[in-house]
Amino acid sequence: MNRRTVLATTSLALVPRLSSHSTSDTEETVDNPPSLRDLLPEVGELPSGWVPGSPTPPVIGRQDDITSSTVRGVRSRSHPRKDESVSPRYAERRFVTDSELPPEFGHIDVAVEVARPDDQEGSLNRSQAVEKLHEVTLAQKTKNWKLMSTAWAELGITPTDDWLRDQSTAAMSKPQCAVPAEIDLSTDKPRIALAVAIEPLSWGIVVVTETLLEQADSDPPDKLVEQVASHVADTVRGQPLPVEARQ
Repeated sequence: MNRRTVLATTSLALVPRLSSHSTSDTEETVDNPPSLRDLLPEVGELPSGWVPGSPTPPVIGRQDDITSSTVRGVRSRSHPRKDESVSPRYAERRFVTDSELPPEFGHIDVAVEVARPDDQEGSLNRSQAVEKLHEVTLAQKTKNWKLMSTAWAELGITPTDDWLRDQSTAAMSKPQCAVPAEIDLSTDKPRIALAVAIEPLSWGIVVVTETLLEQADSDPPDKLVEQVASHVADTVRGQPLPVEARQ
């Protein structure tokens, strides 16, 4: 089996998904609360075949540091159809395939973001900030997908009806023409898959995005990001409130 097919179809060893009500992410006194960076998954929590990569710093926003596979800071997002914007604190870690694929053809980005209730409106509470961050992030992540599509593209966006409790997902798969000649593929008709899953937390969101040059027999592109987002969110919910969400 082709290596990239294995990477796209290997299942995560996931813990059972927890109810959004069974959380430990409260502002109780903790001697050494975690940071957002501490809540990001390690490479061993992903399927075999993924290794640390180097994330791309945000075009808009402040970047505090970038070391190895992790970047963190504050970044700005604007809803493409509404007059809404958010500037969450975040930490993000990138994983790339250990195959010959260039990073732009095979990577997963996992981010944990803090909703900031005082960014735009003084009366905005935490729940309203989480709802806005979730909605604006999904809209911003997928705003150019229709422009990138072709007559053969498969495009699906599934926003949740409850931004505070449920996961939103989106995926696009389309023919990929610009493949470097030195990359040996098992098909002469490869497809590029893009996917995003957004999982709400009581104080923010988990965002998982994937780009993968897939084979014809690969699983749907949104399957892996859904699993990773649920796994990370379940782990985060069992941790004390991070430092950035206490500020």
